[in-house]
Amino acid sequence: MTGPRPSLVPSPTVAGVISCLLLGSAPIEGRISGIVDIPNACASLYLPTAIFDFDIRPTAEGPRTADRGQCAVTS
Repeated sequence: MTGPRPSLVPSPTVAGVISCLLLGSAPIEGRISGIVDIPNACASLYLPTAIFDFDIRPTAEGPRTADRGQCAVTS
């Protein structure tokens, strides 16, 4: 292998890949409401929280960090 070795530190592109993998495999539902009132249209996305092993909902304390291993690592 020539050139620099790939970094295992998550980057914005890795986060984008992980998001696409999640949204492509999760049973999600998207809705666009208020098409008639174009400046005030509303888009919503339903993502079931039961598919995660941990609670992803926001709390008053703010985001929590945890070591969850490596995801979407390329070779």
